[in-house]
Amino acid sequence: MSIKEKWLRWRHRRGFGIHSPWAYELITDALFAKSQFYAFNELDGTEDDRQLFRLFVWLRPKHYVSAGGTASALAHMKAAFNSYTDRGDSEVYYFASDRAWEIEKAFQGGWIDHHSCIIVEGIDGVNRPLWQAIVAAQSVTSTFEMKRRGIAFYDTARQKQNYLL
Repeated sequence: MSIKEKWLRWRHRRGFGIHSPWAYELITDALFAKSQFYAFNELDGTEDDRQLFRLFVWLRPKHYVSAGGTASALAHMKAAFNSYTDRGDSEVYYFASDRAWEIEKAFQGGWIDHHSCIIVEGIDGVNRPLWQAIVAAQSVTSTFEMKRRGIAFYDTARQKQNYLL
C-alpha cells in the first residue's frame, strides 16, 4: 500500500473529502463512530464486530442474510437487528471470507436488488477479484472498501462512488 493510499484512507475514515452527506453520515456515525452502545458490555467481540452492530443499527434493514462468520459477528448482527422495531426497506447480505461461492451465486443469480447492501469479508485475500467485480458492476452505486471488509450498496438514487477507508 502506497503512502498516498494510506493518506487517502486516513482522511476518508474521518470524513474529509467525502462530499455526499449520506456517505459522510455512514462513515462518521456507523463505521468509525467512537460511541458506545449498551450491547457492547454484554457482547464479547472485536472492533469489526462492533462495527457490524453500528452498521446494522444505522441501516435498520427489514431482512438480513448471513453466510458464515464468527459466532461473535453473528451475535452482534442479531443483537443489532433485534434492537429496533422500525424497519427500513433495505436488505443486508453478509458473507464471510470463506463463502466466495455464495457471493458469486447471490451476485450473479439476481438476488440483489434496489435497496440492498452486501458486506464481504476477506477482500484483502482470496475474495479480492470477486470484490473488484462487484465494484465494477453497473448496478452497484456506492462501495466502501476497508482493509478486510467491503460494503457495497445497490441504490439507484445515488451516484456511483468508491471510497477507500
